[in-house]
Amino acid sequence: MSTTGEVLAGVDAGVAHLVLNRPRAINALTPAMIDDLAVQLSAWAIDDRVERVVLTGAGERGLCSGADVRALRELALAGDPGADRFFVHEYRLNAMIASYPKPYEARMTGITMGGGLGVSAHGSVRVVDATSQLAMPETGIGLFPDVGMLWYLSRAGAAGTYLALAGLPIDGATAIHLGLADTWQGDGRPAPALGEEWVSECFTADGPSEILGRLEGDWDTEAPGECAAVLRTRCPLSVAVTWEALRRAATMTLEQVLAQDLVLATYFVHHSGLRRGRTGAAGRQGPLAPVVARTHRGRDADRRQPGVRRVAVRNSAVVDVLDGEVVVLSLDQRLDNLQVVAGLARDAYFVACDLRLHALGALVADELGELLGVLLRDALAERAGLLPALP
Repeated sequence: MSTTGEVLAGVDAGVAHLVLNRPRAINALTPAMIDDLAVQLSAWAIDDRVERVVLTGAGERGLCSGADVRALRELALAGDPGADRFFVHEYRLNAMIASYPKPYEARMTGITMGGGLGVSAHGSVRVVDATSQLAMPETGIGLFPDVGMLWYLSRAGAAGTYLALAGLPIDGATAIHLGLADTWQGDGRPAPALGEEWVSECFTADGPSEILGRLEGDWDTEAPGECAAVLRTRCPLSVAVTWEALRRAATMTLEQVLAQDLVLATYFVHHSGLRRGRTGAAGRQGPLAPVVARTHRGRDADRRQPGVRRVAVRNSAVVDVLDGEVVVLSLDQRLDNLQVVAGLARDAYFVACDLRLHALGALVADELGELLGVLLRDALAERAGLLPALP
């Protein structure tokens, strides 16, 4: 087996092995690792010596904990185009794995989360065991479940919505039940979880605020209330946009979901709580409760509670007010920036803005939700076919 730094690659008796080799970071993906994986898989796709590919992670803690979020945040803070380039290359790799011409086996041992699912769940053979812990925890760090996973989660019913919004881990048996894995390795396979009545009752509600209301209702088990407490620690913008993007993903192809991911990820990384260092954890900016949007008349749904975020549409700009900081995003200025660093189209940016504002409407007062629904539902429908293909 040859060594290429953070990715080990080699071929033995027709089996091509890829090993993610950052065990101290639970094999978190760096831009170089993503590029190494893409180059190696491209070569093996046309290599007659290779019959199948097996992906594993070095160390005992897990296959992959996701992308290296700290490095990504540093790129975003520096205004480095590498932040947007990271997502383009990562989503290309996900699409490559999903359509790989040879069997691609991912051994999802231990922690397999975020971008780790992007390099495993799209494979043709997905193996779990008693150590497996799968999750898309992005709503807790100011992002959203990306790497094409909303395609799977939107087809997993109420449990998929639960996983997308709450970001809590599931075991391997539950992953198989929900279509995120295929094969159990070893003994001691448990019964799948998330089949309880409260999951189906709460996570089929129409929007995050209604989901919370149902979770905090009168139940004969503590689990719904505990889930509500977790959901309230998540970044509110992330929860809102995730719900809307999940709803849209249900009618998309995987390629279209990855294109939607690209639109939203490049927006989030520059303007969300991730860039400001707000993860949504308890005690920091970002809990679900204090979100508020402003109507076109300037009225706050929570009567100007301290620490709230206000979002409004004014003429051809989006205005974001947080902790007294006013950020006016001129569409023309923002579009110029997007075209330079990511090559996204004007309509792709409109979709990102519409998703954000439409979804936020579901979190606040009924009158505001109704207003945004009327104003933006048609806009979303008009632009539904304009999401950009991957370059």
